[in-house]
Amino acid sequence: MSTKFVVDAETASADFERFCEFAAVDFERPRDANNTKDLADTRREIEYFIRRGRVTVDDEGRPAARIVDTDLPEGPEEIKFTQLPKGSILGAADRVKKNSENGKMIAMMADAAGVPSQLFYKLKWRDLEVAMEVFALFLA
Repeated sequence: MSTKFVVDAETASADFERFCEFAAVDFERPRDANNTKDLADTRREIEYFIRRGRVTVDDEGRPAARIVDTDLPEGPEEIKFTQLPKGSILGAADRVKKNSENGKMIAMMADAAGVPSQLFYKLKWRDLEVAMEVFALFLA
């Protein structure tokens, strides 16, 4: 089964660069080998999702994860990350149970996207995976 791309590689790369400018990702900052590899992996994943039409990036660099595998009758068609995470993201994580790392990640994603955390709990794995990959770049 071949992968269906809806965006060419050059456009996906330009969209990723715009997203990085918005997210203030500094590729020139010294990193250890593991962090450099993680950032390269994140780039490859996000560009792949852009090419598949699963991630969109607006003219200002704000990303959105499209929801395509989950049926949300009253929900959005995409989750837009419209602002850079602020200190409140840590407060969102603190409100979750002490040993619930996944719950903390979802709370932080919800804070960054300005949506209720319950939305993420309703997503099928493939949709959640896309949103998590987009959010990971904000933490780079």
